[in-house]
Amino acid sequence: MPIHDTSLAYALQLRFRGVASRSYRVTEFQAQRLQQILEDGPGNMFVLETAEHQVAIAPSALLAVNILWEPAALIADHGLDPTFDHPVLAYFLQSPEPTKIEVDPDMPSGQIGSEDHQPGQLAELLEVLEVGGPERFHTILDADGEKVMLSIHDLMLLEVPRIYLEPARYAAFVDANDQA
Repeated sequence: MPIHDTSLAYALQLRFRGVASRSYRVTEFQAQRLQQILEDGPGNMFVLETAEHQVAIAPSALLAVNILWEPAALIADHGLDPTFDHPVLAYFLQSPEPTKIEVDPDMPSGQIGSEDHQPGQLAELLEVLEVGGPERFHTILDADGEKVMLSIHDLMLLEVPRIYLEPARYAAFVDANDQA
């Protein structure tokens, strides 16, 4: 799901049950999409593209949303380098601190659109969260190859650094750092 407009002209300030507010820079398209999803009523989690993350959000865990048309006042560019220093963050109901999950970037297999195409585990997790389903837990592998089982029904927010979902961008980043 590519960002439709490259100008990140809006900011979202999201207030969740039990955790501090989270803020994200987004395009006008993503801000309008969020508003429409929330106005349509409760449903499954949905995935929102931000400047630095893809974020899965449980609408039932939201207390308030502020859509700001002047994001500079709220969000400074943190200049985050897309490295393993920025793990996947999972926020659960009744837990004030996020669970940090160190993972390897997605490496999908096969050609997109072909029968043998398999998305990477993070893209698959985001899809499972957005589409919904009967499973109570979803399992991913951490950077050490160990299983991490996430309680889908207790998850209210999942932040995945976008570079982990973009193999070509990640490879370019690694190459640039290897040459430095």
